[in-house]
Parts: sequence; structure tokens; C-alpha cells
Amino acid sequence: MNHTVFIEAVIIIIPVLLAGLTFIFVLKKGWLSSLKKPIDRGILWKNKPILGKNKTWLGFLAMSIGAAFYETIIMGFSQLSFSRTAKAALLGLAYSLGELPNSFIKRRYGIAEGKTANASLAKIFFRILDTVDSVIAVSIAARFLYGISFETMIAIILIGSFIHLSTDTLMVFLKLKK
Repeated sequence: MNHTVFIEAVIIIIPVLLAGLTFIFVLKKGWLSSLKKPIDRGILWKNKPILGKNKTWLGFLAMSIGAAFYETIIMGFSQLSFSRTAKAALLGLAYSLGELPNSFIKRRYGIAEGKTANASLAKIFFRILDTVDSVIAVSIAARFLYGISFETMIAIILIGSFIHLSTDTLMVFLKLKK
């Protein structure tokens, strides 16, 4: 991976990462709880939740608005452009959308929200999927929004997955997450 690809990937990832960290902070503080309504409205499909109670409107809004906010801060108000801010918001939205198929599949297998699979192989599979699902969605969205190369997409997936796994591990260590 060359230096330019690495920098481009990091520039795309940072606002989404900061939005995610802010979202976790908002959740821990219990702020904006009125937006913590499940996207699937608690509707069951084949006697199981469609997505589950943890996929809320708060997540979609926090990731979209947060990514746009951090993009604005990083780029500076002197370089502020609606297009760049809107693209960042769409990357935040892509991050949230990227989690939905995984949640849907986990509910079909009877894995409760925030829990892991019981079987070893399934546990490994879903742990990997939990780590890469959203960053894959961000890389695909970035490809359409910014016209990035396939190499940059791979860099986003690798760097984003490493950051995701690292922050999850740190949050468990700090007892912010189980």
C-alpha cells in the first residue's frame, strides 16, 4: 500500500470513526434517548425481530450528522463545502446501513442483540462480520462518492477493520463495552 492510498483512506475514515466514538459516548450518557427507537419498530418476522432493539434511529442520525460535523471540523470552515459535508454524512449513513444485514442474519440464527453466537465457528464468523460489515459499506460508498481506487477501498477495509477491532478491545478493557 503506497503512502497516497494510505492517506486517502485515513482521510475518509477519520470523520466516520470520530462519529462512531461520539455515538458510543452519547449512548453511555443516555443522551437523545427519545431517538433510541428501533428502526424495525419491534416488528417480528417468523417470530424473531427483524433487526433488533439496538438498531435505532439514534445510530443513523448520530453517524450521519457526526461524520458531517467532524468532516467540517477537519476540513476547516475555510474549506467548507456542502458537497464534502454531504458526502461525509452519506459515509456515516453507509456505516449504519452496513450493520443491518449482519443484524438481520444474527436474528435469524437466534443471536440476541449485543450477544455472540454459541458455536465456536459461528462466533468467529460473526466476530469477523461485526468488524468488517460497516467498513465494507463505507468503502463501497466512498467508491461512488469520491471515485476512489480499488486499492483505496481495500485500504479503508483493512485500516477501518483494524481501528474497529482496536477500539472494541479498548472499550472492553475500559469496561465501556462487554
